Amino acid sequence: MDFLLHFIGKTGLPPGEAAMLVRIITQTLQKKIADGEEISLPGLGKFTVVEKAARPGRNPRTGEAMTIAPRKTVKFLPSKTLKDMVN
Repeated sequence: MDFLLHFIGKTGLPPGEAAMLVRIITQTLQKKIADGEEISLPGLGKFTVVEKAARPGRNPRTGEAMTIAPRKTVKFLPSKTLKDMVN
């Protein structure tokens, strides 16, 4: 939440408009990623959708062998700029 307050303060927009802008950006990114599109944010990184294959696993309660179903997940690759800033 502190991040959003910081962002809203830097926009120079009234808080309601800035919050709406953040909401629109977030919803647009979510929709594009859900549709399988790759999203690149310069200086931050890249979001991609990757498919994970079915794999064997175990039920942690019973220890019974089971197959974990295939699924899609989101992968984030930080940009070199972000990596350099962190280090």
